[in-house]
Amino acid sequence: MPSAQAIRRLPLAAAIKAVSSGPGAERLSASVSGLNVRFVAKNSEVGPREFVRTVAPRIAYANPALPIAIDRIPDPRSRSLDPRDPGKAAGAGAAWNDGVPGASMVVHFHDRPARTLPLRHLSAAQIWAQLVGVAGEHAVQGIAAPAGAAGAGAGVGDAEATAA
Repeated sequence: MPSAQAIRRLPLAAAIKAVSSGPGAERLSASVSGLNVRFVAKNSEVGPREFVRTVAPRIAYANPALPIAIDRIPDPRSRSLDPRDPGKAAGAGAAWNDGVPGASMVVHFHDRPARTLPLRHLSAAQIWAQLVGVAGEHAVQGIAAPAGAAGAGAGVGDAEATAA
């Protein structure tokens, strides 16, 4: 999928085709009430960044009423621009891996507790497959959902797996 700036320069038909086909271009379950994606904006794994750049716009187009929050965490290894608060929200509440807050996605549901999916070492396609597995929709063709994604032990803070 072309970048957001490239999509703006495409003819309307080509831009619609770009966001209406490919991974993420299908409706999620009606029980999904929102998505929150957290990742370090620079010098981090490419999977979450690629997911936000290519798959998230398709999810937003296919699910216009679904709120999607993207939280780009500043790299805590770089110097802060605010001298009064050097640790300014550098991943508060996120699990840390190798000195960097870990990437995660929280899937909120209307009818059950939210699920937190760790995104470490996953590509954009694997993140989409994990989201589809947790959302309870059909499996993505050609990509298997991570082991346990639809059942027990899929994510950190998985309250429903212990209830099942």
